[in-house]
Amino acid sequence: MSSVLLGLVVAFTAASFYFFTVKRNTYFTVLSFIISAKLSILFILTSSGAVYPLLTAIAAGGLVFSVMAKVSAAPAENGAARGSREYIISAGFLILLVFILGGCTKKEIRMPSVQAELEFKFIPSAIAEAGKDSIYIGSERGKAVYLYSLVGKKRKKIIETGYNPSCILRDGNTLYIANKRSNSVTVYDDVSGDKYDIKTRGRHPCAVILNRGKNLLYAANTGSGNVAVIDLAERKVIERISTGKWPSDLYLSPDGRFLYVSCKYTNTVEIIDAEKQKHLFTKIDTGISPVKMVPLNRRLIAILNEWEYAFNHQSTIIVFDTKEYSLKSSIRVDGGIFDGVLSKSKRYMYITVPLKDKVIFVDIKKRQKVYEMEFKDQVPKRLALSADGKTLYVAGQNSKKVILIGVNGLL
Repeated sequence: MSSVLLGLVVAFTAASFYFFTVKRNTYFTVLSFIISAKLSILFILTSSGAVYPLLTAIAAGGLVFSVMAKVSAAPAENGAARGSREYIISAGFLILLVFILGGCTKKEIRMPSVQAELEFKFIPSAIAEAGKDSIYIGSERGKAVYLYSLVGKKRKKIIETGYNPSCILRDGNTLYIANKRSNSVTVYDDVSGDKYDIKTRGRHPCAVILNRGKNLLYAANTGSGNVAVIDLAERKVIERISTGKWPSDLYLSPDGRFLYVSCKYTNTVEIIDAEKQKHLFTKIDTGISPVKMVPLNRRLIAILNEWEYAFNHQSTIIVFDTKEYSLKSSIRVDGGIFDGVLSKSKRYMYITVPLKDKVIFVDIKKRQKVYEMEFKDQVPKRLALSADGKTLYVAGQNSKKVILIGVNGLL
C-alpha cells in the first residue's frame, strides 16, 4: 500500500510541474498538486509519520518531470511520435521508482511501544482478556480475580477464588481458574455469576486446559507431580495421572487424543493418552526447565525452556513436530523465560524474562530475536494477547502494574 501511494505521489508531482511549466495549464496544475498533496498526507498517516521516503518520492517526481520536459522539447518527426516517446519513458521511470521506493518502505517496521499502564494495590498474576476494552487480572497474594475496564481504568467486578489464582482459562462465558496455594480450581460463569470450587487432590495447581469433547478439565498439580482429571459434570477429580517432577504447563492436541505435559525438573515433555487417561512412556528431551508450551499450528509446538545454558544465562525456544516426533529448530534468547504467547500472524513469539526485566520479540521463521523492551525493576511475568492481536498485556510483579504494549509492526 505504501509503495503504491509513493508511486502516485511521484506521478502527480511530476504532472503538476509538467502542466505548470510546459503546458501552461492552470486547471490541471492545481488539480495535480491537490491530488499529490492529499496522497502525501495519506502516506504520512498510514506509515506512522515516515517523511524521508515521501521527500524522496517528491524529488523523484521532479526527476520524472525533467525527463518529460526534455522529451517534449526534443525535435520529432511528428507530435504523435513525440508524445508516445514522452509517455513511454515517463511510465518506465514510474515503474522503476515504485519498485525502489516499495523496497525502502518495507524495511520501515514500526516497533512495539507502550500504550498505557494500569496500576493496582496488589501484585498481578494471571491475565486474560474479557472482551473488548476489559481484562481479568488475578491477585498473586490474594483470593480474587478482578475485572478491569481498560478505557476508564476502573474495577468492574470481583470474582472470589482460592488463594493465588495463577492461571485463568477463558472459554466463552466460563472462566477456569487454577488456585495455586489453595489446591483448587474455581469455575465461574461470567453471565449468571454462578461459581464453584473443586479440589484438585494435589498440591499447587498452576495450569489448566479444557477437553470440550469429553467435558473434562485437566489441572497440572505442580507440587505433587501429577495431572488431575476433573469431570465438570460431576464437579470432582476422577483420575490422577503421574508425571515427571514439577509439571508446569499443559497442551491438548487438536484431536483431543494426547495431552502434553512440560515437566520442569525432569527436563522433559511427557505425553498422556487422553482417551485411556494413561501416561505413555514416550518423553521428549527438550532442554533445561521447560516451563511453557505454545502451539504454533495444529502440528508444531514451541517449547520454552527457562534455562538451557545456565553458565551464560541463555534460554531456548524449541520447535517440536508432533507428527514426525522430532525437534525442528532451536532459538536462543536471554535466560529465564517465564511466559510466552504467539502473535496473531503466527510469525512472532512474545516472551517475558523477569530476571532481566525484559519483554522479548522473537521471529520464529528467522529464528532470532528482533526486538526487546526493558522495564527496569518491574519484573514482567505473565502475558496475554488481545483478540485482535494488536495489544500485549504484561503483568509487572514488582511495579504492581499491567503494561499495555502496542505490537505495531510485529503483529
